[in-house]
Amino acid sequence: MTVRKKIGLGFSAVCLMVVVILLISRSQFNIASQNALEINQRYLPRMSASQQILPHVWEQRASLYALLLNGEEQYVKNYRHASEEISQSLEYIANNAMEQKERDLANQVKNLNAQYNQIVESKVFPMVISDQVEEARIISDTEVIPLLQQMEPQIEELSGIIQNQLNQITEVSVTNLQKSRNMITILTLFGIVLGFLIAHFLARNIAVPINAASLHAEKVGQGDLSEDVPQEFMSRKDEVGILTRALDNMTRVLREITGDIARQSGYLSNSGIALSSNSQEIASTMEEVSVSTEQIASAMEEVSAATEELNASAEEIGASLTMMAHDSEDGNNKANEIKERAIKIQENAEQGRQQTSRMYQDKQERLLQAIEEARVVEEISTLAGSIAGIADQTNLLALNAAIEAARAGEQGKGFAVVAEEVRKLAEDSSSTVGNIQSTTIQVQEAINNLVNNSNDLLKFINEQVLGDYGVLVDMSGQYSEDAAMFAVLTDKSKTTSQQIQLAVEEMTRAVESVAATMAESAASAQEVARGAERTNRAVGEMANTIATLTTNAQDLTGMATRFKV
Repeated sequence: MTVRKKIGLGFSAVCLMVVVILLISRSQFNIASQNALEINQRYLPRMSASQQILPHVWEQRASLYALLLNGEEQYVKNYRHASEEISQSLEYIANNAMEQKERDLANQVKNLNAQYNQIVESKVFPMVISDQVEEARIISDTEVIPLLQQMEPQIEELSGIIQNQLNQITEVSVTNLQKSRNMITILTLFGIVLGFLIAHFLARNIAVPINAASLHAEKVGQGDLSEDVPQEFMSRKDEVGILTRALDNMTRVLREITGDIARQSGYLSNSGIALSSNSQEIASTMEEVSVSTEQIASAMEEVSAATEELNASAEEIGASLTMMAHDSEDGNNKANEIKERAIKIQENAEQGRQQTSRMYQDKQERLLQAIEEARVVEEISTLAGSIAGIADQTNLLALNAAIEAARAGEQGKGFAVVAEEVRKLAEDSSSTVGNIQSTTIQVQEAINNLVNNSNDLLKFINEQVLGDYGVLVDMSGQYSEDAAMFAVLTDKSKTTSQQIQLAVEEMTRAVESVAATMAESAASAQEVARGAERTNRAVGEMANTIATLTTNAQDLTGMATRFKV
């Protein structure tokens, strides 16, 4: 197990203990809080109500005595107020009683108080109002006072019961708090002892191997590489084992390095002699390199000029492609706008066609209904014919009546006048019927013309207008598809121009990079030439350095012998 895991396990144990202590503490404090809440909500209000009953009883008695002495109505109000307070307190205690004895006692006091109030309200108050004070005093002394004397010990007993309940729950709460405090104290002490033991174990488990490793590192610092780290520490699986194994590995590596230094110092001394002979060959080669670099520099300058011209052409192409991409984007936007307008036109045309179709059906139904209603004119014509026949018969009857009146002589003159009027009326009716029939014929012709014209209009709407709407819908759909296709083409054109522009920009960067490389190469060639000259000078200095290096190798061999392996 690693040190980190050991420390984490110890810390987790301490944290677990702290959590247990906190949970227990919270549980106990919740119990105490519930007890306190129960005392506050259930016991204290009942205790307060029971303690208020006797003062109100005394106030009630004092108000009654004052009323019997003075006869003022203010004391009646005081009495009734005190009586109402007593009834409310007893009602609250009876409804919230914790024991049956408490509830029964509260109900008994409540009944006595009701009897007491009934006697006072039904007998004493009316007598006082009617100035029968002595009779009221006698009833008060004989009936009211005994009830009050019977109530007072029961009220005191009720208060005692509630007080005992409050004392009991308070003692239980105090006992629970003391138990909680003792338990928390014990758990806290146990947690402290456990934390101390864990800390002592971890310190002993970590400090001992670290001290041994520090002693070994001190010996290594003094040059003693002969001892190894104890195996018992290196076999551990934690960070201490990793540290000791790394320290032992460092000791072994240092041993190997000191041996290699001793061997390499001799090899370095022999290599110095060989380097001295090679330095002369390097000097002659550097002179040839200097001449070649001057030729390379002149060629690089020509290439740099050509790349600058190519770069300028690429910039012009890039500007043209940028304008082309911008134009393609504008065309794409316009195509999208045209597509949206075409879709809107198609929707409007479809709505117009549907509205026209609905209007055609509606007008056709109304026209058929109007034709049916116009058939009334034919009935009118029929009725007019019937009226004409009746007028003809009336005319014949009037003629017969005139003939019979003429035969009657003087006695039939009045009847002749009536017959004449009837005949005129029949002629007028015939004339009117003729007018009605001619008018009816004209109305029928007008209705027939209206029906024919309406049928022609509906036929035009059905065949021509709805067909035109269908053509408009199809054209707007084709218009939308063409706009979408144009948008796709402009988008592809935009994408292609952007890709070409990116390629041109990449080519421009490549050309610029080549130009920069050529410039750097020219500068490097010149620098190589100057470096060759410096190398010639350095070769001479290298010979001197080789001699010094040989001397240092001999000194390094002497230093390696200081380590104890």
